Amino acid sequence: MKHEIKSNRRTTLITGAAGFIGQHLVRALLQQDQYQLHLGVRTKKSLFPMEKVRVFEQVISETTNWLPALEGCDVVIHLAGIAHVFNKTTQAMKARYRRVNVDSTYHLAKQAAAAGVKRFIFVSSIGVNGCETIPGNPFMDYDEPNPQNLYARSKLEAEQCLKLACEQTDMSFVVIRPPLTYGAGVMANFQRLIRAIQKGYLLPFQSIENKRSFVSVYTLVDLLICCMDHPLAANQTFLVSDGEDVSIRELLQRTASAMNTNVKLFTVPYSLLKALGYLTGQSAVVQRLCGSLQVDITRTCQQLDWKPVMSMEQALRLTVKDLSNQSEEFGT
Repeated sequence: MKHEIKSNRRTTLITGAAGFIGQHLVRALLQQDQYQLHLGVRTKKSLFPMEKVRVFEQVISETTNWLPALEGCDVVIHLAGIAHVFNKTTQAMKARYRRVNVDSTYHLAKQAAAAGVKRFIFVSSIGVNGCETIPGNPFMDYDEPNPQNLYARSKLEAEQCLKLACEQTDMSFVVIRPPLTYGAGVMANFQRLIRAIQKGYLLPFQSIENKRSFVSVYTLVDLLICCMDHPLAANQTFLVSDGEDVSIRELLQRTASAMNTNVKLFTVPYSLLKALGYLTGQSAVVQRLCGSLQVDITRTCQQLDWKPVMSMEQALRLTVKDLSNQSEEFGT
């Protein structure tokens, strides 16, 4: 689905532009050739066609001077921040989440409003709603927030700070809460699952009947572009997903199918997997693999006249193709 900006050459600042989502978003916007892009990155790497963008080397902090990057900008898409780190509950980690995910977002939002930015889009996390749902009872965008870890709490606080920064100004906000995001270039747990299938590992998920929502980076990027100037996106919070929910077993089988192979599964009861997770300090990982987390995107689709741009099967094929290309490049 293509979303075209009505005005010419809309100037947009994207923070975290060199990250997983950021790179996909920049490429998508450059293909439309209707945007002047200002990119906030930690280090100036040769990731982008420098003749088409302005790159600002910025460290995310509560004292960063964003005004040069914000000059002439209509929209800010804020992707930068600290990602979720499992099993980290120390005071130092809590302070770091607050400094980078909360205070820095508030600081950027206040500078954006002062600079005349019209819309600030913040990519939050479905973790703001909670970490688990009962199958068939998905999270809704209007649910009372129920964050269960430091990362999710920091994202909720950042949302609240953004709304505060928009009060009594002409800047509107849009909050997007995605679940686990995958696609070409994905790292962490999703990449480990693909590697496990590639190597023919025997995986203990045959009997797991959970239901989880995922979102491909292609669908997430399409929604971000839609929200850049959609009049009904102003001051709204939206949930996003591929529009279909799968169990961990189904996810592995679909991924294996995209790789033209089979996945080897055996049965271990969920109760035993949870016990093993507790004993090994991996409870959060087991929960994310075997617990349910569904989101309802009905209002997102209806209010924005939008729908997921790609099926899970299509997105998985692109994901595994990219990983296969990496393996061939590095001889692994």
